[in-house]
Amino acid sequence: MAMGATGRLKVNESPSWGIKKRRLLREVGANPRGHTWPEQLNKIFELCGAPDEVNWPGVSKTPWYSQFEPTRPMKRCLREVFRHFDRHALELLEKMLTLDPALVLL
Repeated sequence: MAMGATGRLKVNESPSWGIKKRRLLREVGANPRGHTWPEQLNKIFELCGAPDEVNWPGVSKTPWYSQFEPTRPMKRCLREVFRHFDRHALELLEKMLTLDPALVLL
């Protein structure tokens, strides 16, 4: 779970779907890789923006938020990075890569 968030898994959140999702994201170039956990989170924040109470209500109450809070402001740039994608592909990426776990399209 992201940032130590807890909650129930959604019905369609199965290991096989997670593998398919990672493959899809890797193929479109939306799977940043870091060598350490903080580096990985930083790469995600660079693409998806830093989590805050606007884009992820309740994030500041997650157990690890203060440990991984970005050191600088980071704005979501997903649409700029993948501007060559058609509208439908961008909408799908937006839904798959939203920061709030309650809104993620799995």
